[in-house]
This record gives sequence, structure tokens and C-alpha cells, in this order.
Amino acid sequence: MTDALHHTIALTNSNGGIPTQYTYQPFGNTTLVGTGNPNSFQYTGRENDNDSLYFYRARYYSPTYGRFLAQDPIGFAGGINLYGYAGNDPIDFTDPFGLKPKIPACPPWAVQCPLPPGSPRPDPKQQKKDYDKCINDQRVQLAHAMKNAADNAAEALRNHPNFGEMPESPSLGDALMPLVGTIGDTSDFCHEQFPLVDLAPGGDEYTRYPLK
Repeated sequence: MTDALHHTIALTNSNGGIPTQYTYQPFGNTTLVGTGNPNSFQYTGRENDNDSLYFYRARYYSPTYGRFLAQDPIGFAGGINLYGYAGNDPIDFTDPFGLKPKIPACPPWAVQCPLPPGSPRPDPKQQKKDYDKCINDQRVQLAHAMKNAADNAAEALRNHPNFGEMPESPSLGDALMPLVGTIGDTSDFCHEQFPLVDLAPGGDEYTRYPLK
């Protein structure tokens, strides 16, 4: 079970009971109530590495210090504090990729939301160009990864002792399957970095349009 900020707040069992519950302080210090378990997805739905650090893809986050352990890889495009988490406002914002604050309650289909704290004012035309470039770069990387996977699978088949027969393993499908799930993540990743926006009158809100 999760809440609006994607925190895991409870785990259920096959009988519908709730053996484990989690409570969180604003910056992520976590208290477990009930039965311990191997679940690692906790604060904002990210993985707790059992050393009080959370993995946010681009970098690690420490709830003890309320900040990331490395500088933001996109620099000041993610806000003026290069180590800050969610613009120092974890009640209203998250940062799922460790890059810039995001409004979890703001779905990607045409809603108006406040600009995340510390974020630069977006230029809609430039955002569209950056988004398109991000999508293209991600597709090129995925194509290279799929080609390498296919080449590796073909090499493994050539080296198989029963070449010419249909071996049980390895197969091209096995090699490509891990990459299939990344296709949807590509647009999500780029949309997080470069949401398609228009500034509302006054410039304090933006409208985020659905992905086409």
C-alpha cells in the first residue's frame, strides 16, 4: 500500500492482513511497525539499501542528513542547491530520479501545478526541443543495447555445442527481454527532465501536457 508521495505505508499478506506498516518523517527517517521483511521499497517507493541510504537512480540519498550524497548531475537545472532533496520541501515534492523536484500529485495529463522550488522558469519551446532530443538519445542507446544483446546471443549460439539445433539456452528472447521494460521508462525519464509546459498567467504555475 502506498500514499500520495509513493511511500510504502503497509504490506499485506495472502489473508488480507497487514503484518508490516511504515511511518516516515518528512525527510525519510523510517519506522517499521510489525513483522520485519525483506521489502526494500520504502520512502517515496525507492530502495532502502539497508545502510540508511536510498537509491534514486542518479545518486544516493541520505534521510539522516536530508540531502543527496553527490552533486546533481544536471547541475543548476535541478535547482540552486546541488545536494538538496525536493527543493527542501519533501511534503509536496519528490525527486524520483535524483535530478530535480517533481510534484507526485501532478499527473502527466494536462493539470496545473506550482513550479517546484528552486526550479528555473521553463521555456516551452526549448523544453520541447530538449525533450525530443532526450527521446532520440534514449532510443539510440536502446538500439545499441538491443544490437549488442542480439550479437551476444548470436555468438553464444555459434559457440553452442549443438549449433544448428534449437538450444534451450541461450536465446535471443532471453537476451532482449530485460530491455523490453526500458522502452516505457524512456519517455517517463525524459518527461521527468523536460516536461512539456506552458507558463500560466503570472508565471507561478505551469500546464503539463500529455505525452503523444
